[in-house]
Amino acid sequence: MKAVLSGKWKLHYPHSNLHVVKDGMDGLPGENVTLELKESLFDLEKDPCEQVNLKSQYPDIVEQLKKLGEVKRKEIETGQRAAGSL
Repeated sequence: MKAVLSGKWKLHYPHSNLHVVKDGMDGLPGENVTLELKESLFDLEKDPCEQVNLKSQYPDIVEQLKKLGEVKRKEIETGQRAAGSL
């Protein structure tokens, strides 16, 4: 699980993400880099492009979302919830 959503908040867990730097063309591959993302919190209503990390400003929201994420992770592991479902 890479992130957890609740209302307007989205918490990203630390993870690697493949990022396209240059698109491929004429059957040739493009250029990609792997980015290492840190734990980060975003207000999707004010920042839908996820540019401003609010983790240090809202530690209580971070903890709430971590707890929610653990519940969801256990539901996925026990088959009570499909991965990617809300």
